[in-house]
Amino acid sequence: LSPPPAMPCANYKYKKAGARCTAVARKRHAGTRAAYSTSSSRTTTTQDAAQTVERLEELSALGQDLIATAVRAGPRAAFRTAQAIEAAISVGTELSAEVGTRAAQSPAAAADAAAAFALLPSPPNVLRRLCEKLGATYIKLGQFVASAPTIFPPEYVEEFQKCLDQAPPVPFEEVRRIVEQETGAPLTTTFTQFDETPIASASVAVVHRAVLRSSGREVAVKVLRPGIGDTLSVDLDFITSAARILQFLQPELKRLSLADIAADIQTSMLEEVDLRKELVNLKAFRAYVEASGVIGVTAPVPFEQYCSERVMVMEYLRGVPLTDLDAIRDITASVRGSNTSARDPEEVLINALNAWLGSVFLAESFHADVHAGNLLALPNGDVAFIDFGIVGRVAPTTWGALRDLFSSMGAKVSTADPSRPSTAIDYEAMAMSLVAIGATDDKVAASVDISAFARDLQELFSSIDDLEPSVTVVRDSAGASTAAAASLSVDEAALNRAVGNLASTGDKYGLKFPREFGLLVKQALYFDRYTRILAPGLEVGADPRINLADR
Repeated sequence: LSPPPAMPCANYKYKKAGARCTAVARKRHAGTRAAYSTSSSRTTTTQDAAQTVERLEELSALGQDLIATAVRAGPRAAFRTAQAIEAAISVGTELSAEVGTRAAQSPAAAADAAAAFALLPSPPNVLRRLCEKLGATYIKLGQFVASAPTIFPPEYVEEFQKCLDQAPPVPFEEVRRIVEQETGAPLTTTFTQFDETPIASASVAVVHRAVLRSSGREVAVKVLRPGIGDTLSVDLDFITSAARILQFLQPELKRLSLADIAADIQTSMLEEVDLRKELVNLKAFRAYVEASGVIGVTAPVPFEQYCSERVMVMEYLRGVPLTDLDAIRDITASVRGSNTSARDPEEVLINALNAWLGSVFLAESFHADVHAGNLLALPNGDVAFIDFGIVGRVAPTTWGALRDLFSSMGAKVSTADPSRPSTAIDYEAMAMSLVAIGATDDKVAASVDISAFARDLQELFSSIDDLEPSVTVVRDSAGASTAAAASLSVDEAALNRAVGNLASTGDKYGLKFPREFGLLVKQALYFDRYTRILAPGLEVGADPRINLADR
């Protein structure tokens, strides 16, 4: 018998069916992958298209702004370009001569590239010198950098502290012409006396003493330098446009907010060349003082009928800087017992401090340049705030955090070392308030290690305790210490380093403090210096006479 035949058909059927299923599955999988790939590609293409449209719109807007800027500038742009080239050549010539002199004194530099490189000035130094050559706009720009340690790198802030606010004198005939144009009358019609020599001179304006014919009042007349507004406008348009072009070409620069910083610079600096803005700031401060009932403080009375964009006429106040301890002692001794709120230098300081602290929350703006020359102790014991060209404004959203920040500064005064103000601070509370001010969003705020941040703040403020003011004592001919006159000088660079260190500490935790906050902290540090010379025993955080947080 033959063996039964093999049955390949059934097995073949199963194998064929399995292969068919596998093929179908593979086909379906391939189709799924293709569909996914097509969908992903479509999504990517859509995103790319949206980004392209956005970039084209940005380019169109940038082009329109550049055309408008060029039209506004007109022939002045070419003139300023020629001046810029001349300034660059001048700085380059100076640097070449300096490097040549140093190389001659350092033979090793000829053979060693590192030694040769060390002969070159630092980039901040070169940029600062170029700004001084370019004139008023760039000197003001340098001063802006120096006053904004929360924005710019510390090496630039420190270098631009040296930016010299020097400018050639304005011929008196030019001053006369501007004043007569703005007042609409001959100088002798408005004033019985007008000193030809200015009592103050800077890159943007000059100030002359005069006497009004209508009232016989002694006044200070602030006059913008000829053409400064036009020059500043052209230069700032160029700086802003350059920042926007850089940000367009390098989109990653957006995270640095380069264009926003340039716009902030433009807005701040243009305010200084429109004296109507300073008039508004001055009037707002005077209104705040009157409405709030702050005592012992004043500001110059403006004579609005003579004020304009280029001229500002205000009361001339005679006083001594808030750092002249000996003169303030004499003033308070002479008015003691009369109708005055200041019986000693300590109360003079408290009045000034209360007025400034209150203005942070109650006024439209706060004085953001309270160096000693802008705070004058008057013969009646009052303190005068002058020069409102630079002010700061606090956003209402940060008022609560600022109030908490001020409260934290004296929270532990009962256990503090009176000689070290930093020991009176509640650093946990300070850290939380700074997070509220500097966090860009809730995610950043939640990520901050408050305890670690508080420890870093404690280290920082302990170092600020060591920033002693420089006290100059001048004795009489007999050498008697009781007849000594003391004055205080504040190290501007040290204050800016302190503010910059605070910004760096915040940056470590992802916090970005606005420029106004840096201005605020710097003014607070000024008052800390004044406290050390006028009232070294004053406990700012605990003294009930100081309205630190209840406003």
